[in-house]
Amino acid sequence: MEEHIQSIGKEKSDNIFLKVIAGGYGLSTTFWGFEVLGDFVIYFLITMLLEFSSVYFLLAIVLCIVIYRIAVTLGIWRAAARYTGNDAWAYFAQVFVVINVFSLLRMIYKMIQPLSTLLSIMVG
Repeated sequence: MEEHIQSIGKEKSDNIFLKVIAGGYGLSTTFWGFEVLGDFVIYFLITMLLEFSSVYFLLAIVLCIVIYRIAVTLGIWRAAARYTGNDAWAYFAQVFVVINVFSLLRMIYKMIQPLSTLLSIMVG
C-alpha cells in the first residue's frame, strides 16, 4: 500500500485524495492550498452548517475533518521529504506537521468525552 501511494505522487493520478496523501502536488500547493486554504473553507462551511445540522450529520463532519487533516498532514510530510528547494522550507513544513499531529490528537481527545456523552443520551 505504501509503495502504491508513493508511486502516485510521481505519476499523474485522477484520485486527488491519494495524490494529496502522496505529496504529489508539491510542498507549496499541499501546504498553502490544501492545508491553509482547505482548512479555511472547511471551517467556514462548518460554521454555516452548525445551526442547521443534526447530531449524526455533525459526527459525519467531524469524521471527514479528521480524515482530511490526516491526509493533508501526510501529504505535507511527504512533499517536504521530496522538496528540492531551500531546505529551510522543508524543515519548517515538517516541524509544522509535528505540531499539527499533536493538535489533531488534542482535538480528537477533546471530542471523545462530549461525543460519548451525546451518544449515550441518544441511545438511551
